[in-house]
Amino acid sequence: NDVNGGSFVVTVGKDTGERKENERRVAEILESEEQAGLSTVKPYLAFRDSAYHHRDSLRSFISKLNADGKLTMIQGVSEEARGVRFYLESKQGRKVTVDYVNADLANTSLEKTSGLISLLNQMSSQAVLLKSASHLLQNKNFSKLAGVLSLNATWIVQDETGLDIDVLASNFHLELFGKFVAPNHLWAGKASAQRLADYYATHSSKESLPFSIGYEKEGGSVLMIGNRK
Repeated sequence: NDVNGGSFVVTVGKDTGERKENERRVAEILESEEQAGLSTVKPYLAFRDSAYHHRDSLRSFISKLNADGKLTMIQGVSEEARGVRFYLESKQGRKVTVDYVNADLANTSLEKTSGLISLLNQMSSQAVLLKSASHLLQNKNFSKLAGVLSLNATWIVQDETGLDIDVLASNFHLELFGKFVAPNHLWAGKASAQRLADYYATHSSKESLPFSIGYEKEGGSVLMIGNRK
């Protein structure tokens, strides 16, 4: 729908089935939503105003960078990729280049976009932080991108949505944080999820995470840090 995108979940069951409606829990949720004012338009108007504020602030920031000559279009990648480059400097005087690239990273796109492959090889040659939507890096349709990362990265930091644990463990010395008992329902039943659960069960995790990362799940959050073998 036009509001929730792909994040709207409906659970249904037959009225003759074994599972019964949890009326108490449903009532608790409805009461908490009522107390939060979700039955009124007020929180949604506040969200709208906040979104507009962030939009206007970003536009103003980018306009200033452009006026100061610190923003350029990335040239020579491909017609399939678009991006902007920020030249920034920290308060301590450290200069940083930040590239934002909008591109199709599926195999079918990378096969016909040599310039994008070259850019990815260059960008992935140092430390890489991975957070992949819907575990796409473990999907065969994104194997070329996974190959680029596994061959080039010096360091990889990721949650369970990044590279498959077999690929990660084969190419990197790993430090594990947090715990992985069971996957988010979006990933349940996948062989790669079971491989990660087995890996965490047979390898020691350094410590628990004081924060959440990745999809919300009862099994907890995981963070894996790998440096190349």
